[in-house]
Amino acid sequence: MPRVLERYLTVAFSLGRTRIVGRAWESSKERGVKLINTAVGFAFGNDSLNDEMEQLSQLNNQLTKLESDRKSLLAKYQKTFDKQSKQIESLLLKLEKSR
Repeated sequence: MPRVLERYLTVAFSLGRTRIVGRAWESSKERGVKLINTAVGFAFGNDSLNDEMEQLSQLNNQLTKLESDRKSLLAKYQKTFDKQSKQIESLLLKLEKSR
């Protein structure tokens, strides 16, 4: 990677993606000040639509898994609750008969 572009990217990413204020698409290996093509003032640090769609997809997958986990837990606890209810009924009947 050319040195000028490498420095630009190093500074940009050390500041954090949301603080990127421009983008260069040219570079120079020569020493000293050089002119390169850049665009400044656009929201380059903001997520692109593809990034946001990927994030939404990941969130949707997480939500689907959580819903599935919730249903499994509810079924498991309902089964446990039903079993305990039967045991309580059985104990109450034994108690009634013993009186």
